[in-house]
Amino acid sequence: MAEQAQASLTSGTGFLRLTDDKGKVYLVPVAGIAYIEIGSDESRRIGFVG
Repeated sequence: MAEQAQASLTSGTGFLRLTDDKGKVYLVPVAGIAYIEIGSDESRRIGFVG
């Protein structure tokens, strides 16, 4: 992911192309990127544990 983001920012294409695990494609204009948070694929639990 980091390499893909770096390449998009320096290539001059004008956008970052991302694909989620269901195959949906997102095109993000690089001019509008303030920061990118890269994390693990670990899902968060929702609800109360007790």
